[in-house]
Amino acid sequence: MDLLYDDLKNFQSEEMPFDYNWNARATFEWAALLGLPPSPSSAHAEMRSALLINLWLAGPGGRVFYARGNDVYARHARWAPRWYTRRNMVAVVDELVDCQLVVERRTKPSATPAKRSTLNATPLLWQRLPALRVSDLCWDLRDPILLRDHHKEFAPYHDTAKTRAMRRDVKAQNELCAALDIRLNDEAWLRDDRGFYRHHDGRILNPRRQVLYRVFNASWRRGGRFYGGWWQQLSSSAHNRLSIDGAEVVEHDVNACHLRMAAALAGVHLPRCRDPYLLAVERARLQVPPALCRKLVKTTIMILINATGRASAVAAVRREAWQQGVTPAGPAAHQLVGAVNDAFPGLDRVWHRGIGLTLQWQDSEVAAAVQRQLRRSSIVALSVHDSFLTARQNGGALKELLEVEFQRCLRALPALRIEL
Repeated sequence: MDLLYDDLKNFQSEEMPFDYNWNARATFEWAALLGLPPSPSSAHAEMRSALLINLWLAGPGGRVFYARGNDVYARHARWAPRWYTRRNMVAVVDELVDCQLVVERRTKPSATPAKRSTLNATPLLWQRLPALRVSDLCWDLRDPILLRDHHKEFAPYHDTAKTRAMRRDVKAQNELCAALDIRLNDEAWLRDDRGFYRHHDGRILNPRRQVLYRVFNASWRRGGRFYGGWWQQLSSSAHNRLSIDGAEVVEHDVNACHLRMAAALAGVHLPRCRDPYLLAVERARLQVPPALCRKLVKTTIMILINATGRASAVAAVRREAWQQGVTPAGPAAHQLVGAVNDAFPGLDRVWHRGIGLTLQWQDSEVAAAVQRQLRRSSIVALSVHDSFLTARQNGGALKELLEVEFQRCLRALPALRIEL
């Protein structure tokens, strides 16, 4: 796994960084299958297996990025298995090149995967590779608790009782998810002969990515959401086409999650209504369809919550209006911001203060609590950040528990020491 590459995207591509978390479920005799010499050590054998699996995942014609500089391996020492060293990588690459199983394009050492050396499988390798399927593979993280620094690079951290507890919690959820048979029944996504889901627009999903991890941002009180599950890469309209162990799926979420959290943080009581976004839609008076106006209002609120300054917030709303075809975009942006301020008086003290990641930390804690309590009843809920997917027969239990945990979160928010 390259922790610095595109935030661990689940979509497979024809150009992918070497991911040391992929392994085979069964032992393959690669030396006999591919005509290679016996591995001189177990570490060499592990590296060989992982690299061959990565080449298989990239597909015919695909490329795998890898590093020839020591700095990359040093940075990954905390997360990578012990066999992930420059010495083992170079030895295996040279071996595969000498046997004409891969073609190497070597570049100067770089921290950016797109500028690293690459490997392409040759037709000879594809002739000799066994008939693998994604069900033959497993993907696992050595540490599912990740912390980014201020430069958005993943950084080491000191373990505490809190981080150890979070790690145990995520691993318990992953053990439950690993045993699930999660399938997608959607005409837009077809399953190929290798077991991947392929969309008609070219995207590829690997259904063996059923391992979750949490990502925090420069602090244990910022971010913390669950990532990694392949179902998270689907559009919301495709969620109801999933099945869990053959059962239909139902989805429940928290309505206006971050808006309600921002209001609780500011000590403001929102009017009781089913869809609070419509309060601002009525005041926006944009000459666009109501559905688009609601989408713009919701986006405006999220921008105001996440931005760190008023000017940058208005500029971001202007860009969104322009991208949605609203003209003139400048006046529309000011109308949207004004409508939101009119609809939610008192929330101006939380707008453009950069509290978005803090609210993400809170919704991630709600997610962790929901998953943990459902596990006690052997019920699985698949996290999609502030919404969850579960088997239809468990929908009632999920909905009730989600509301209880979210209300507990709202009551605790005013006590948080957050400068506004």
